[in-house]
Amino acid sequence: MAHDSWCDPIVRGGRRYSGAVAREIRIKEARGMDTILATAIEHALQKTLDDVNLAVSKAEPVARKSKPGNLFGPKTQ
Repeated sequence: MAHDSWCDPIVRGGRRYSGAVAREIRIKEARGMDTILATAIEHALQKTLDDVNLAVSKAEPVARKSKPGNLFGPKTQ
């Protein structure tokens, strides 16, 4: 089974917690799973936009006869 870093030990108030309790502490301190998910989506979308903008800035200009949606020119092998 894969390691779940959300359950890694955490110390609060001089006490050490691990497992499901540590995961719940992390979720609560991050203002809930809805906030965690919204933040993760926001970061993923920004990273994707940054990657696309970088790829577009490096790409050769696409001829007008390109198929719609082909931002990066012809496929290369």
